[in-house]
Amino acid sequence: MKRVEINQSSYVLSMQSFRETSILVDLFTLNHGRVTIVAKGARKKSKRPALQLFTNYELSWSGMSDIKNCFSWEEVGHSRRTYSLVTYKYFYQLFYINELLKKILKVFDAHRPLFELYKALINTCSSSQSDIKQYHILYFELQALKYTGYGIVDSIKQEEIDCSKRYMWKHGVGFTVLHNEKVDMGVSGHCILAISNNSLEILSDIDIRNLRILVNNIFKQQFNINYFKTFKTYVPHTILI
Repeated sequence: MKRVEINQSSYVLSMQSFRETSILVDLFTLNHGRVTIVAKGARKKSKRPALQLFTNYELSWSGMSDIKNCFSWEEVGHSRRTYSLVTYKYFYQLFYINELLKKILKVFDAHRPLFELYKALINTCSSSQSDIKQYHILYFELQALKYTGYGIVDSIKQEEIDCSKRYMWKHGVGFTVLHNEKVDMGVSGHCILAISNNSLEILSDIDIRNLRILVNNIFKQQFNINYFKTFKTYVPHTILI
């Protein structure tokens, strides 16, 4: 018997043409994590809404294989307006986030808090009054690491952090003080406390850069992702800090 899932809250991470009239779609879903579907007939002219990025849908699918057959989808709320505002201001940043999620999320492994954080980021970017900075993207990345088992926030013991010192981070160990010969590496205690207090907005451009290096190293070690290469591919230098 085919397994059927009805009205699953989802966002499209990426799409590509499939055969003559269909689309192969990677989804980020609330209840099932990353799911790949075939939206049959999605390229035909019809009354159904077109599938697009940064849009919240309720999708229904069936199938026993890893690639599911999607037989219905409906936009949630004012998603079409959301897409227009997002693509106008923050397309590259969010496209990068989508690519990152594709690489770090396992198939059929739900991460509900991360889904809600992604949804909140999309909604924030869709506001005409929004002003998304790089620390917002960095915050999402740090949370993505946390929810996939490689977070650095939970390893922070504030009473052991000295703002005047620099630290390195290692999975399973946490932050340790750097020796004198390595003081030009790592991140400052000030940065670590800002992470712990969810106050990345107080950090300088240099602090943000150092945290990016830290995040880059974690992505490389745990997911074999070149963070900077991926980031620069989807975020032009003209909109970087």
